[in-house]
Amino acid sequence: MTRRRDHGFALLVVLWTLALLALLGSHVTATARNATARASAIRAGAEAQVAAEGLVRQAIFRLLDSSPRRWTADSRPHEAHRDGRREVVTIEDHAGRINPNATPPALMAALLKQVGVADPAAAGLAQSIAEWRSYGSAQAYAAAGLSWAPPREPFATINEMALVRGMTPEVLDRLRPHITVYTDGRVDLGKASALVGQLLLSVGDSRPPPPQESTILIAEISALATVPGGRAFRRVVVRVDPSEDETADAFHVLAWD
Repeated sequence: MTRRRDHGFALLVVLWTLALLALLGSHVTATARNATARASAIRAGAEAQVAAEGLVRQAIFRLLDSSPRRWTADSRPHEAHRDGRREVVTIEDHAGRINPNATPPALMAALLKQVGVADPAAAGLAQSIAEWRSYGSAQAYAAAGLSWAPPREPFATINEMALVRGMTPEVLDRLRPHITVYTDGRVDLGKASALVGQLLLSVGDSRPPPPQESTILIAEISALATVPGGRAFRRVVVRVDPSEDETADAFHVLAWD
């Protein structure tokens, strides 16, 4: 009787051991699968990033190309599909955009209303934008619980506008396609978006376009690369001057996101 009891206990130990080993095996397998999936995702993400950056460089050299294959900043998408990958590049001319460094508050308020900001918030935010680059008060920012203050200098980048009192990421995203900090403030209506063109005509504040003989282009390149398991997006602003003798001096990257 005692021997049977010992045998039963031994069998129970064996069964519990097997169950534990099976559980450990499942855990090890799941961990290995997760690690493999993470490695695959990292590899796909890196591949997409390299592809997107390659698209940006391709766009720059196509802008400098003097042959009929040359690309222009006409906002037309250039799309390619190969080996399961999708690549899309667009090039936009900043000459048709509004410069917040040279725009009066009334025009900026009108633009803000066009992108969905209602009064009186639009007028207040437009005033804050003007104050940031000129006579902004540190006390007003401190009262709003912000640890920074207006530098009283022109915006160096569009991203800097996120620091303006009252600005939100959503509003800035809606403004971004219509503004630039890289022009002298004149807007070429022939290159402006429908929204900007209608706005300038309605307020009668359009300025004469830059001289037509200028070869300098301020272009925004948007590149999207999608590969199996990953995707990457790059937004780059470049200054292109094909009149430069050396290709290395013919373009300068102004912003890279």
